[in-house]
Amino acid sequence: MKPLDNAIAIVNSRNAELTAMVKEYTQDVDQFQQLTQTLKGTVDPAVSRGFSNYEEAFFGESFLQNANSAEYRQVARLKDLMAEQIPILEKLMVLHGNLVDTYQPTLAPLHEDLTSIFYKLKADVEEKYGRIGITSVAP
Repeated sequence: MKPLDNAIAIVNSRNAELTAMVKEYTQDVDQFQQLTQTLKGTVDPAVSRGFSNYEEAFFGESFLQNANSAEYRQVARLKDLMAEQIPILEKLMVLHGNLVDTYQPTLAPLHEDLTSIFYKLKADVEEKYGRIGITSVAP
């Protein structure tokens, strides 16, 4: 699999996983720690660097100068998938905040940090790749 194909598959899979979490955690709070870890790893990806890897690899001049029309379409698809992830994450952030308030108030500082990081990520992604409304993700 080519790197661009792999990036699309990874982001698409992550979006599906996050969407499933929206549905799961709306009904089940037993795996709250997993939700917290997933949000932390997605919103603040210290190890994997998140979207910045894709931006460096596929959105820069060095890649785009040599890209063919199919690769341009794939880059557009990757950008759309990145934009689609934001409302899913936003829904999970709201859910996480409600769960923190109800079940884990000691995690309020962590949630506040994640919220701050998330809104920076959201602003950056929406500025670069467009805005998709939160209503696109049904619980």
